[in-house]
Amino acid sequence: MKIISGSLRGIEIPFVNEKFDNANTTPQKVKKALFSIIGERLPGRSFLDLYACSGQVGVEAISRGASPVIFSEIDHKRYQFIKSLIAAWNLKENALVLNYHAFRCMRFLESKDIKMDFIYIDAPYPKDRKNTEPYDHIMNELLKYDILKQNGKIIIQHLSKSLLQIDPDSYRHISTKEYAKNALSIYKKQDNQ
Repeated sequence: MKIISGSLRGIEIPFVNEKFDNANTTPQKVKKALFSIIGERLPGRSFLDLYACSGQVGVEAISRGASPVIFSEIDHKRYQFIKSLIAAWNLKENALVLNYHAFRCMRFLESKDIKMDFIYIDAPYPKDRKNTEPYDHIMNELLKYDILKQNGKIIIQHLSKSLLQIDPDSYRHISTKEYAKNALSIYKKQDNQ
């Protein structure tokens, strides 16, 4: 997996799936689509990679000028990989790497009054088109914490054809784009939240 654009363009991330329990990483095509959706709005904006895995999405955000970029990864080996990559590439100034469960990360960010412009969610759950409950649970948990900036966006990677059952009174669905087996759905908090 390579960095697609920005200051680190073309650099290979040395993440070997077999060493990390065959982690499900974001395909390059989907990563490219994600940053195409975000567009030129990243420089100086905050970005949370909530289930960071290899860290490739967060590092791509740093490469494109996002700051701060927060990585949250519960698996200790993957966390150590991201942390060592950030140190080796001298990215500490723009990054915070946490070895937290996603919900603990949300609590931590609120306790430090840190708010995000973009929250990216690619939760490592069974890839079942009919089982969207984990995403609903994550989005409901996000409502408990004031960590999304005004006009901030939540982007969820999920299986295409999955119909997420996210409460329309809490979040406004902006769009869903499909890329073969994967899809990216974009949400904003409703203004009354």
